[in-house]
Amino acid sequence: MKEATMNIESLQQVLLPCKSDCNFSLHVDRLENPGHYYFYLGVILIDTVPNDRSHVLYKLLCARLRLAGFRLKGLSKTFDYCEETISKWSKVLSRGDAKEIAKVFGLVCKGKITPEVESYIKKNTSISKKTK
Repeated sequence: MKEATMNIESLQQVLLPCKSDCNFSLHVDRLENPGHYYFYLGVILIDTVPNDRSHVLYKLLCARLRLAGFRLKGLSKTFDYCEETISKWSKVLSRGDAKEIAKVFGLVCKGKITPEVESYIKKNTSISKKTK
């Protein structure tokens, strides 16, 4: 298996942190893989995210960078989303409610379970727990 290596000289910093104590940085490999962002904590690569604004990881990266202390204005300009949207994403992500995160980031599956079927499942589940 070939080990993935990255040419440090080809990395270009995309965003500068707004606080001096912020150890996070965002880079793009302008020569070998310009289609991805590289999210670092100091010198440690934390995440690689596709440079595709419709991708959920791209949206999550925007929210994570806001929570890490990057300015909304810089994030908005870099990721091409309005400041209100990025702010909303970061607030939802910081609350940590999985259902709300799934809804806001478009991860909700529109399955075939109707409200009636869901009600039936909940009713029968509660009955079976009482009889045990």
